[in-house]
Amino acid sequence: MSDVLFEIGSEEIPARFIVPALDFMQGYAEKAFAEAKLINGGIKTFGTPRRLALRIKDVPGMLD
Repeated sequence: MSDVLFEIGSEEIPARFIVPALDFMQGYAEKAFAEAKLINGGIKTFGTPRRLALRIKDVPGMLD
């Protein structure tokens, strides 16, 4: 199993929008992985004014 980093680069994001955007991304990713029946070891979010990122642990790969 592997970790996956999903990162979105953008123009300057106001600070008050970063946490809600990361919460939305995490919820959406958790739902999508559950629907696809992909077991994962959890999702951690990271954000800066120019980047939003998710790290998804223990995603089964094609070679697993």
